[in-house]
Amino acid sequence: FVIVGVWWMETMSSASLPLDPMLLRLFRLVKLMRMVRLVKIFEKYDALYLMITSIKGSVAALLWSSILLLVVQTTLSLLLSTVLEDFMRSDDQTTSSKALVYKYYGTFTRSMLTMFEITLGNWVPVTRSMMTNVSDFYVVFALL
Repeated sequence: FVIVGVWWMETMSSASLPLDPMLLRLFRLVKLMRMVRLVKIFEKYDALYLMITSIKGSVAALLWSSILLLVVQTTLSLLLSTVLEDFMRSDDQTTSSKALVYKYYGTFTRSMLTMFEITLGNWVPVTRSMMTNVSDFYVVFALL
């Protein structure tokens, strides 16, 4: 912009400027060289650009898979809370075993937290308590 302004002023006035036009061309060349240096720097981060682009492209798939996982966990939480309600109300079971099952599956929020915990890999204590207190059948829910 400065170069164009100086050229315009020089053209409009017949007087010559105290600044040599070749010096202005040199400044322009230096600016162009800085841009070339920036391009070389960006070439080093080509792998980073590729990874960021692939992450941006997979956001939609991540969103839909998270929604599907949430629906499956919600369904299993409601199913297990309903199925284990009879066990927790039964008078045949000990209070400690009912309290342990209630701790994991007593309400929907507890059951949902347990499903989330199983998904993240802490499935052993939950499965072990269900096997010892309720039935071996509940291993299936941990393996899903």
